[in-house]
Amino acid sequence: MTIETQVSQHALKQAQRRGISRETLHLVLTYHDRSRKLPGYARALWIGPRGREALVRAGLPVALIERCAGVRAIVHLGEDLVLTVEHTCRRRRWV
Repeated sequence: MTIETQVSQHALKQAQRRGISRETLHLVLTYHDRSRKLPGYARALWIGPRGREALVRAGLPVALIERCAGVRAIVHLGEDLVLTVEHTCRRRRWV
């Protein structure tokens, strides 16, 4: 991913709703080391444990890196567009 990746209005709205800052999203897009193919032409990007350790060794602030734990960005590769942002941990479903 490049810095020029566009962020959709939906992704900005969901990031605000889910408590994910733009700084965290930028870090995930720039330093992701893990990805998974999704249906269509999309990929899920996130920073894994080894990637976070490497960022700490590189000198980035630990507090910022820890906020990236469990944050995943869904990106449409053809349009270079962030579709949405979510937490990777499973949330409790209330019935």
